[in-house]
Amino acid sequence: MKDQRPQYPASLFWTGVAVSILRSLLWLVLASVLMLLGGKTPWLGWAGLALLILVVAVALIKQLSYRHTVLHSKDSEFADWQAAMLSPDWEENVKDMVQRAMNDTEADLYMEEDGEDTEDTEDPADASSQKEEDDP
Repeated sequence: MKDQRPQYPASLFWTGVAVSILRSLLWLVLASVLMLLGGKTPWLGWAGLALLILVVAVALIKQLSYRHTVLHSKDSEFADWQAAMLSPDWEENVKDMVQRAMNDTEADLYMEEDGEDTEDTEDPADASSQKEEDDP
């Protein structure tokens, strides 16, 4: 018997499509205005409808691309995200992954503020010796 490949959750797909459409708010407003003006000038209505269809088509194509990437990625660094997204409880798993990533970023920023990150700091002794060498 073959290994059953994980399924991309339909709710994740449609949520992604909806978010992508909402991100195109400016285009949606323009399409709405064109369709409203289509009452007086029919070609504007058709242009608005075409723009609306284009926004939805682009959202679907983007989401299909994301789906393909998640299902077929072999990147070991992406494996945790892949497992989170392909699980039946993908919403909670992705929220946990995002929260963990945000906490890691905050911890890194906190360490930099405390001065534990010494890569960018100069030794004061080196600065004074550099200054003496520059003076004629």
